[in-house]
Amino acid sequence: MAAAAVVAAILVATLSPATPPLPSFRVPPASCLTCEFALADVANNLVLFAPFGAAVAWLGRGPLPAAVAGTLLSLLIELLQGLIPGRFPSARDVLLNGASAWLGTLLWRAAARAWRAPLPTRRRLAGGWLALVAGTLLATTALLRPWLPAERLWPQWGHLYPGRERYAGRLLAARLGGVPLPDDSLPRATSALLAAGAGDSVVLEVETELPAVPQRDAPLLLVSDGHGLVPVGIEMTGADFAAALPLRTVAAGLRRPRFLLRGAAARFAGRTVRLRLVVTPGRASLRAEAAGAAPASATAALHPALGWIFFLPGAPPLGPRTGLPSAAWVLALLAPALLLAAPRRARAADATP
Repeated sequence: MAAAAVVAAILVATLSPATPPLPSFRVPPASCLTCEFALADVANNLVLFAPFGAAVAWLGRGPLPAAVAGTLLSLLIELLQGLIPGRFPSARDVLLNGASAWLGTLLWRAAARAWRAPLPTRRRLAGGWLALVAGTLLATTALLRPWLPAERLWPQWGHLYPGRERYAGRLLAARLGGVPLPDDSLPRATSALLAAGAGDSVVLEVETELPAVPQRDAPLLLVSDGHGLVPVGIEMTGADFAAALPLRTVAAGLRRPRFLLRGAAARFAGRTVRLRLVVTPGRASLRAEAAGAAPASATAALHPALGWIFFLPGAPPLGPRTGLPSAAWVLALLAPALLLAAPRRARAADATP
């Protein structure tokens, strides 16, 4: 039953339609480990089949049968993904999923040995685990800091991208860190100066005439590094504005949190709007202003409990819906240490003289 539940969860996670990532100049090759989202995909695949391997170990099988079964299941999934929107088959994923199942059996056996260890040993293990959790939270904080690449930046004013609509409004002006952005590349020296100041804050300002009818998925302004990464940008997604936050997660090849200004695109439709995105350590804000109307704004905290977003496709945008998953993430990180450190009652058979 446990193995069947794990397989069902894997099938739901891997065969559900997915939204494609932000557009870029080119699609990264499957073998690229440093392109956008590649590191997140590698980590996802190494974790995804670990519960499957643990279930196989629970049934009394070893690492080799788990790896073979995991590889065959992954191969079937990758073949089916070629028929599902937003999914892309990858031979690399098959290998990583097989390795994940193999690791899952080893982790299950290690956990079983740790669970049977004497209390002083378990408490030492709990202390080591807590140190690992602290390092994870500190790394998350560092990854959520503002960032821009030092190489030449390429602003894109309302361009047409595969799978997106061409923006039907008109861009009037754009500035990044106070520097005017052309619909062309920035000088390399200017890009380097912007990157040098990005550690404190990144400010993107866009002035545009919105179309009379909001568009489902139309980029207003995207700033690319020319190699497939989009460090920062603003899109119209139906009634909302969506911001691509310029965070170090992008440089690390991880997914970044989604950030929306809800309802503003529909509210200001047909008007001239000034959009201002500000990202500082620990905080992101997006504000929309139009003459004769009250402004709309959204603010979100960038805290260390958001690490789960780095690896989860389709994570909800920053806001109230991320509170419960963030709390569950921290609890999941702490749970092994709490279980290891807790004293257990001796079994009756052990207590009998």
